[in-house]
Amino acid sequence: MPWAAIVEMRNIVVHGYFGVDTSIVTSTLDRDLKPLAAALGQHLPQDSEPR
Repeated sequence: MPWAAIVEMRNIVVHGYFGVDTSIVTSTLDRDLKPLAAALGQHLPQDSEPR
């Protein structure tokens, strides 16, 4: 996982206010959310229920 890029994106979204390009955010979510969730899911106990 590109953790540094993930942190950078978070910082832009949180501090960019009205300068955030929503099409880039949407594209990133469409492309990268499932692989990120899968990677994070590997670190959760197998018996945990999703929230």
